[in-house]
Amino acid sequence: SSTSPSVFAPGGFGENIKKTVVDAWTRMKQGGELSKQQRVYFVNLLEIRNQNFGTPSPVSYEDPAYLTVYIRLNGTFSYRIQDPITFFRNISGNIADVYTNDDFMGTPSKPLQPRLEFLDHITEALNKCCIDTPDKPAIKFSQLPAHQGEFRNYMAEVLDQDWLQTRGVVVQAVAIASVTPDDETRQRIQSIQTDQIYGRDPNALNSYRTRGVTDGIKAA
Repeated sequence: SSTSPSVFAPGGFGENIKKTVVDAWTRMKQGGELSKQQRVYFVNLLEIRNQNFGTPSPVSYEDPAYLTVYIRLNGTFSYRIQDPITFFRNISGNIADVYTNDDFMGTPSKPLQPRLEFLDHITEALNKCCIDTPDKPAIKFSQLPAHQGEFRNYMAEVLDQDWLQTRGVVVQAVAIASVTPDDETRQRIQSIQTDQIYGRDPNALNSYRTRGVTDGIKAA
């Protein structure tokens, strides 16, 4: 009310009339323009979901069973604006219209910097998943979808502090849809699994030898 006084503002009617006349005179001196402006911005503080992600190329993962493997990840994540003042000052700015999720994150086909930063930090979070400690054993790459809560926490560790300070945003959830090894890794895993089967089961090894001899005879 001090910037744009009104006769309907709280207080005495006579005092409000005086303030309104002064404001009208000020506008007349400035060609009818307001000397000050006030704007109201509504910021969505709810969880913003369904942000698709996928690694464009295989990333390395130190699997406890298969050592270094190369995998592709895809899934979705969500984020939340925790500090709307920082978000307004550093990201959206003094906009005249709406500022949408695509203006901030971009799209999977045309990602902007925040989405690219999320993808860049996936490898760092994966490195935390494969650390073996007495309290938490290392996670096999095939079991990553079952440990989405831990993966989300690791993504929050590597992203939230920077995102919160510079953008007012935090990672809310991460959901892994699939984990796919590349062709070379898949072949190596199949070979290791075959060797493990033959090592545990002598009958399977004898059957393999017999089949090999039979195939050799047929070839001959």
